[in-house]
Amino acid sequence: VSQVMTNFSYPDYLKLFFLKTHYRSPIDYSTERMKEVEKNYDEFLEFFEHYDQWQVKTRNRFVGQQVSQTVPPFDKQFSEAMEDDLNTPKALAVLFEAVNLGKQGLQRGDAAGGGLASHASWTLLSCGKQLGLFEQGITKEKTEVRSRIESLIQEREAARKSRDFAKA
Repeated sequence: VSQVMTNFSYPDYLKLFFLKTHYRSPIDYSTERMKEVEKNYDEFLEFFEHYDQWQVKTRNRFVGQQVSQTVPPFDKQFSEAMEDDLNTPKALAVLFEAVNLGKQGLQRGDAAGGGLASHASWTLLSCGKQLGLFEQGITKEKTEVRSRIESLIQEREAARKSRDFAKA
């Protein structure tokens, strides 16, 4: 974990890496896969950044706008994926669909597009929270998380050495 955190210091990269693999499948770690995860996660952050800029530019006048077209029920699709043997890769696919829809909405630039982007943002935040994503925020600003993780790892190792398995 410490080696991965050195090369990929944003904690959500590691979370996303594990979530992209079904819990019944073996974890196939490689630097290439971590770079792919980094790129995937940056898609989320890029959408949030553009969405925030768009909100400022439009002074939030389209946020929560009713959408005239039918929007995918992402929250239902996400729940179905999670209920399907905790299929986190399938749940993440729903989040990526939401990102794509949100980007399309932002490109439209009208009220309906704003509604799509707002729906996508809400989906990402609410469903992402269930997966433990975006807890450090929706930007890449440095946090104290890495030092906290390293501290917890050291505490766990110390507890294991002292044979305090309940604490470990």
